[in-house]
Amino acid sequence: MIELRDVTYAYPGADAPCVRGVTLDVAPGEIVAVVGPNGSGKSTLARLAAASLLASGGSVAVDGRDPKAGAAERRACSMLVGLVRQDPQDQIVSSRVFDEVAFGPCNLGLDPAEVRRRVATSLEACGLSGYELRRTDALSGGEQQRLAFAGIVAMGTRYLVADEVTSFLDGPSRAEVRELLVDMAQAGRGVLFVTHEAADVICADRVVLVEDGLVGWAGGVDELLSRADLLARSGMADDMLARVLSPLVAAGLSLGELRDAADEREAAERVAAFAIEHGVAEEAAAAMGALRERRGGVAALGMREASVVFEQGVHALNRCGVAVPAGTVMLMAGPSGSGKSTALRVLAGVLEPDEGMATLMGKLVRPGMVGLSFQRPEEQLFCATVSEEVAFAPSRAGIRGRDLQRRVDEMLEAFGLAALRDRSPFQLSGGQARRVALAAVLSLGADAYVFDEPTAGLDGAGRARLRSLVRELADRGNAVVVVSHDVCEWLRVADDVVLLSHGRDVWEGAPAALMRYPAVLASAGLEMPLALAIGSACARRAPQAWPEAGQAWPEAAQETGEPLGGRGEARP
Repeated sequence: MIELRDVTYAYPGADAPCVRGVTLDVAPGEIVAVVGPNGSGKSTLARLAAASLLASGGSVAVDGRDPKAGAAERRACSMLVGLVRQDPQDQIVSSRVFDEVAFGPCNLGLDPAEVRRRVATSLEACGLSGYELRRTDALSGGEQQRLAFAGIVAMGTRYLVADEVTSFLDGPSRAEVRELLVDMAQAGRGVLFVTHEAADVICADRVVLVEDGLVGWAGGVDELLSRADLLARSGMADDMLARVLSPLVAAGLSLGELRDAADEREAAERVAAFAIEHGVAEEAAAAMGALRERRGGVAALGMREASVVFEQGVHALNRCGVAVPAGTVMLMAGPSGSGKSTALRVLAGVLEPDEGMATLMGKLVRPGMVGLSFQRPEEQLFCATVSEEVAFAPSRAGIRGRDLQRRVDEMLEAFGLAALRDRSPFQLSGGQARRVALAAVLSLGADAYVFDEPTAGLDGAGRARLRSLVRELADRGNAVVVVSHDVCEWLRVADDVVLLSHGRDVWEGAPAALMRYPAVLASAGLEMPLALAIGSACARRAPQAWPEAGQAWPEAAQETGEPLGGRGEARP
């Protein structure tokens, strides 16, 4: 068992501990989910549990071993507990996939045959079979996260500490990781899982809410989902799945109905039947909120017939085209490796396509014309303080004096960073650093913006704040593109949705169309989000809540009236 008793930890130079008197157990065979706001101490707690950090006060023990007792005991603890970090690039050390997964088993002194067996088994479990010779730096963000996971699985540890491991994954990959965590627990391993996602929490046996370095609450998943106060404190009040499930769980829904279903469609129909029986279908459907119909207009930001070919002739983009009118938000979704991040780089002018072009207001896009937030925007940080970071882009654009100060103050206030203005961005939590980087991008004051997974790693309040700011940008007349695996959370913000697969735009339509025909996502290679499936199924059974919902699950995407397998109609 992992045992934390009255654990305290303060980083060197910090004014106060970031973990204060935490007591927590993780038993073999159980999954414990840790939730809470950004900066509350969750990642630090995860590192303490994995003996990656040594407690300043209190005690940590792993199967009775104390990592503070000496180097030998700490090594023993590190062999018992595997830590998968929030950012996979922090722990990838090899250039080839096979070598990366083999690194740990080789350091355990295992014979080559056993190393090869563990590598093959781990890659298969993490959906990376056939990737053995691929370069690790050529993988997508989601593929890199699964690779980091495979490296820990190959070690054969008794416990796993997972810190936001689903943040950068697409729907199917997230489902695979959750299934893997459940399988590990059923095989007798203990799992400590830090997350902001309701879909992750559903897999847990217990939930621990961390607030300001303290355990603010601990209990079962059902209680968390049924209590509005706990959802708000955990940062999941605006999580679409939590919103849809909350009235259902409060009415007595057993989460086993979701865990035991074969797929999202079956789970949704079971839940919808329960909702009708207990009179809460209308409430669950209404939790989806109002979704927009597609808006027309002349493209302000666009990409026409763009192709990008990487090493070994791999087409990251293959004659891909999108058109984003001024004043609109386009949500771009697709499986990991479908070309989304490449498309954003072309739209931002930092990657020249091998064929085709990207334009802004009729002109070829050049670097600096479009505000760009990379998948890991915190890697764009380089200034000494938060305020200097946010001031950098507008100051280079010629803004000075009070105008510059006013813009910096506005961005700091908008992202909840005013109290951190004099802090170094490199001393912040992952979520706080991400907010700083996003504020720095928005401070540019560009005509168009593109965001790659902007809410990954943010708590509920940070996600809501960012969605509001993106909507505000569009309402001011900007063209905005958001790439996200979290389709549901952006449906209420977006005006248009485009789905990518194998480097091509295969479907384009209104957010409301996905409510009517959620199976379109599966047709494009994406997992149907459980919240969308449940909301749509409840809406069909309670049409007064969502009159425009479809009456059946379409097997063919042509029923949406939009092309699938071809290319969208709107072009720059």
